[in-house]
Amino acid sequence: YLCCNTALSEPTLAYDPTRNAPKRIPWRCTHGKGDNACNDCGVEKILSLYTCPVYSTSQVQVKVNEWAYQPRSGGGEQLELTESRRALCDVVKAFTTQIVAESN
Repeated sequence: YLCCNTALSEPTLAYDPTRNAPKRIPWRCTHGKGDNACNDCGVEKILSLYTCPVYSTSQVQVKVNEWAYQPRSGGGEQLELTESRRALCDVVKAFTTQIVAESN
């Protein structure tokens, strides 16, 4: 669902005339800036992450990979990809914050 009806059909190798083809959300609908911005869409309108109770309140722990400073054997620290567990609602909030920050 897009407010502006600009979703683009993507080709698929499967043949099932009863199913709709997958759609791709145009970049301008979530990340457009200035004259290229879509005034009808946006991250929240398209994904409804803040209003969906599953995404906004779920405390289910999920595995995530994140960059964190880890101690080095010779002293000091270095940035490494580490696995951790976070509540689903916190992961969704962090991703949404990044998407909105990149679109501004």
